[in-house]
Amino acid sequence: MTEKRFIAFDIETAPQPKEKLDLLVPDFKAPGNWKDADKIRDNILEQRAKWYAEAALSPFTGRVLIIGLLGYDGTRSFLEGEEKDILAQFWGIFDRLENAAMPFVFWSGRGAAEEMFDIDFIVTRSRILGVEFNGIVRQRRYYTERIVDLTKELLLWHRDQYLKLTTAAELFNLYDANPALKRKLNDDLVKGENFHLWYTGQGAPMFTPQQQRRMALDYLGNDLGLTAGIAPHIL
Repeated sequence: MTEKRFIAFDIETAPQPKEKLDLLVPDFKAPGNWKDADKIRDNILEQRAKWYAEAALSPFTGRVLIIGLLGYDGTRSFLEGEEKDILAQFWGIFDRLENAAMPFVFWSGRGAAEEMFDIDFIVTRSRILGVEFNGIVRQRRYYTERIVDLTKELLLWHRDQYLKLTTAAELFNLYDANPALKRKLNDDLVKGENFHLWYTGQGAPMFTPQQQRRMALDYLGNDLGLTAGIAPHIL
């Protein structure tokens, strides 16, 4: 069997600093037919709180904190530092492997064609920060075939379907095949939504900042391992 070569990638994001978010917060309004002043105030406060809580999920209010890469041969690296440098490093790696036509694979969890979180976030943040990247990456609505969302290939692009990375890992028996991979549990300390806190040492005071960072990197490394484990079944 021919060895399938690829690079798996995964990003973790963080919200912009609050002072910057404060300049971007929308002018929220309650439903126009509401009359109760207390309900209107509470509704606006809820909308604002939700917007701040989800700031890391948008490239307009969030930023790339780290990009993890894992090759088909097990070579792993984390791109860290200033956001512009992280993005420039990513595109540099992409360009260096262009002649080999090496696919870059990721897991979005969604079948809809328009939902490609990781690569969309990278491209949009690159444009905002002025980080140049190869024009072949995206031609109008479409990405180059080197960018592969494994979810969409597995779900056959059915837009109403969603599949967790951990569920796909169970389907392909990745945990049994590789005991180093860990199942995600509800009581896990590090999760996608709080990754940026652990990575920056703000997750829990009983752990040192160094311990928290290592736990965060282990979380990201595990997701990379799952993505890379699924890739040969789909490519």
